[in-house]
Amino acid sequence: MNSTNIWKKRSNDKSEKKSNRILNRHNFKSKKKKLYFNLLKDNLITNWIENEDDEESQSSIDLEIFYKKSQININDQDEDSLQLDNVQRLSTMKHIIFLDLENFSRFFQHLTNQLPDHTYVMAFQASNIQWRPPKNDIVYDNLLNLNNFQLMRPSGNRHDAADFALVLTFGKLHGLLPKSIPFTIISGDKGFIEVIHQLKNSHRRINWFNPHQFSYENFNQILNISSTSSLNL
Repeated sequence: MNSTNIWKKRSNDKSEKKSNRILNRHNFKSKKKKLYFNLLKDNLITNWIENEDDEESQSSIDLEIFYKKSQININDQDEDSLQLDNVQRLSTMKHIIFLDLENFSRFFQHLTNQLPDHTYVMAFQASNIQWRPPKNDIVYDNLLNLNNFQLMRPSGNRHDAADFALVLTFGKLHGLLPKSIPFTIISGDKGFIEVIHQLKNSHRRINWFNPHQFSYENFNQILNISSTSSLNL
């Protein structure tokens, strides 16, 4: 009996490649441009196309409607709950980072300067891994003082539990927050590339990059960190 191969390779359609163009490629200057761009192509992916004439989203949050429909207990202070006041605060941010602590626990040690203003970091970890916050780290301490860092409640200890928690939270916030706020996933796990594929036609700028393949300098360039960023301690 002849068997039929039902698995087909993903199409290499040029239009799909165009929608996953590398973020701000023209902003990176290197003596070995071809090698550097190849590095970016494999480890930095975005759904955003520069100079695209898309109208800005007028998305907004109707907190009254959300309050009536939400099943979240606003008295519950669980770290991973999307509280009403937290969602309202997130809507004022200019960039939200989803950090995979299992894959990149030394995020703050790689930062040489402050994150841009109104950047919010949400960190995810499994219950069988205990992340140790950096001590005497000026960037981390500044985010805490600004209330711009959230360590989510540890997820299960099964394989990819933290990844699922990250994606679920990502999806919730994608539906609740204005599309003008960029989302960035920082992880060496290439499974997150599927988020880009699923939302490639979204009006939101969505980025993923593999931090393990970049130098400290390039890592900070990608996050748009300026050496003149002011501290708010």
